[in-house]
Amino acid sequence: MKIIVPREVNAANVNAQILNARSLLSRFRRQNCEWHCASYGNADPAVSSNPAVRVTRLARWRFWAWHMALFYQQSADAIFYPGFHWFDRIGLQLRDQMSRSIPVIATFESIDGGPEREEQLAAIAGHPVYCHRVSHEVLARIDYVMQRADHIIAISPFLAKVARELYGDKCSFLPLGVDLKIFFPSDRPRSKRTKKVLNVGTVYPRKRPEVFLTLAERFCDVQFVWIGEGEQRSAMIAETARRSLRNLNFSGALTPVQIAEEMRTADVFVMPSHSEGVPKATQEAAASGIPCVAFGHYEPISIIDGKNGYLVWSDNELERRVGELLEDSKLCEEMGRRGHEISRAWDWATVAPQWEGRLLEIIDDLMRVG
Repeated sequence: MKIIVPREVNAANVNAQILNARSLLSRFRRQNCEWHCASYGNADPAVSSNPAVRVTRLARWRFWAWHMALFYQQSADAIFYPGFHWFDRIGLQLRDQMSRSIPVIATFESIDGGPEREEQLAAIAGHPVYCHRVSHEVLARIDYVMQRADHIIAISPFLAKVARELYGDKCSFLPLGVDLKIFFPSDRPRSKRTKKVLNVGTVYPRKRPEVFLTLAERFCDVQFVWIGEGEQRSAMIAETARRSLRNLNFSGALTPVQIAEEMRTADVFVMPSHSEGVPKATQEAAASGIPCVAFGHYEPISIIDGKNGYLVWSDNELERRVGELLEDSKLCEEMGRRGHEISRAWDWATVAPQWEGRLLEIIDDLMRVG
């Protein structure tokens, strides 16, 4: 069976969906399947070295996007993980116009839209829902791909419920994984050092990095670290200096191994954004044995409220919960231990075969119906 995965797997690309695709492709092992992806730079070695995967070298510079649209047109049995760029839509439309339709399985990993969609989804969720703001053009492409898909795999039960509301009853749920060989708890005592609060994410408005400024002012004897690049990083560094916050560091991008080491020296992980899918960083934090505090608007499966962290609904509640954890080392340790136990179910060694098996089941079912 030949399956097109129209994602570029450049080693340097740290987009969340690309990282997820690479994590899956590097671990698919069925001998009766070929997974075809693409790259316009140096491909992730873990992907390119997998004998079940074929990597096509895309044309360089501005022509690579058109090459990706053509990549959709090759003979295959199914398409998995289409993107939402203009060339993805063209690629799907060309196949349909030439009467060469094959099963399409998409993933649903975040909620995009505006106030109208937020109101619609809040009504079914029973609580406020925040969308990742995108242009009408981008939202139209996302809706097209999801409506065109024959099946949608959501990465949380909440996202599956949202997808059914928006695109019909063709959705299922599978979790994403964590590399537990990299992310694991520290065996070193934490009591004899400055306490640390951590976040990992792109530094731009949707992630609300300004919340870390407020927290650093409130808890001046605690070290706050935000790992990641982004359009607001320079502004946040400047504002940190203006407020003379010596306990706050916007450290820039780090490798997964470096992030894991930072997590093993942290006490609390805080995700201040209102709109997420399932933040991989919260899964990695749980695997690393640190409690998480995040907002409940997107119902993250990585945090069970009161067990391995807290789900909050306001900035005041977030600040209060962070304070409670910083004041109670035993509570932090207990929640961290529970989080690590929960994370065992997310081991990529277990999760990737679940995805592979489920994908093949879906494709077989769709081909029989077709």
